[in-house]
Amino acid sequence: MITEAEVRTKAWNSALNCHGTYTVFSRRLRRLKLLTRLRDFWAFAIPIILGAIAGSDTFGLPATYLTVLKIGLAVAAVIQLLFALWAVFSRWDDDLAYSSRAMRDSYEMEEAWRAIGESRVDDIALEFRMRTDQQKIIDSHDIEKDITSEEKNLGMRNGLIEYRRLCAVCNEIPISRRLRWWPKKKCAVCGGN
Repeated sequence: MITEAEVRTKAWNSALNCHGTYTVFSRRLRRLKLLTRLRDFWAFAIPIILGAIAGSDTFGLPATYLTVLKIGLAVAAVIQLLFALWAVFSRWDDDLAYSSRAMRDSYEMEEAWRAIGESRVDDIALEFRMRTDQQKIIDSHDIEKDITSEEKNLGMRNGLIEYRRLCAVCNEIPISRRLRWWPKKKCAVCGGN
């Protein structure tokens, strides 16, 4: 039988892991939002250039400007095609939606684990079992998203900083939330200091 102290310790460890997962997916979400905005913004370049070409006679543009506009149209079309292909094959929109949901789930689970860790629940054993089952489902979905070892290091690092805990391998609390390019002391878990 597991004691209440052990349940609380496991809850705090789970909260730390949820904070790390939140960090990983919030980072992905920011990157994907930037890429989708660039893709969507760039899509307006083509109609604008086409409008300028169509209205070249009305505006009385010299032939050299018309040639530059046609070259600009070709370049813009190639860039837009590459953006669109990259977005489709990399599934930006799906990953954007998943990252948003994963952030929300991680935040909610972190708060639930904190409540258990702080004993702010009526029945700690029941709440722990319920949250453990919920966490297993969420984790099974996150596994599909190919979290890299660098992202795992970053997530663990941010969790250790948030909860002021020592790394299990290097026995240090990370200093910076960002991974260093060349850490003085390498660590497979937190990335090193």
